[in-house]
Amino acid sequence: MQMENNDQSNNFMNFLLRIGDGSESAINSDMIKIPDQMIILWLNEQDSLQNLIDAISTTKNEYIDYLNKKIIEQFPRTSKPFYAYDSVLNDMNNIYQTKFLNSLTPNGLPPYELMLKVGDPIICLCNLDSKIGYTMGQD
Repeated sequence: MQMENNDQSNNFMNFLLRIGDGSESAINSDMIKIPDQMIILWLNEQDSLQNLIDAISTTKNEYIDYLNKKIIEQFPRTSKPFYAYDSVLNDMNNIYQTKFLNSLTPNGLPPYELMLKVGDPIICLCNLDSKIGYTMGQD
C-alpha cells in the first residue's frame, strides 16, 4: 500500500508515530482520542461494518479476528473450523490451561479456531511447505 504525499496522509503518519513513541496525549494512561476525521459514524450494523472494512487500519489481532469472522460470514457456503494445537509439552502441573492457550492471539499465528469456507481467499504469509506448494507464491 502506498500513501499519497499530502497533508492528510502526513497527519495520519505523524499521529501513528506519536502513538508508537508514546507522545500522543492519553486518557487514563491507556486510551487515546481518535481525531474526528478518522471516526466512522454508526449508521446500522451492515453499513457501518462495511465502512469500517473499507477504511480498516487496526493493530490488535482480536479486532482483526472479529472482522475476519464478519467478512467470512458474508460468503455463501458452510464454514468449517480448523483448530490449532492447545497443549504444552512437559506441563506436568497443568500451568497452562487449555482455555487460556486458546485465547492467545500472537502475531504471525492464526487464531485457535480458524473458520474457512471452500473458495475463501486466503493469504499465505510464510512458506509452510514448498514441496507441496504451500508458499507465498515464490519458489
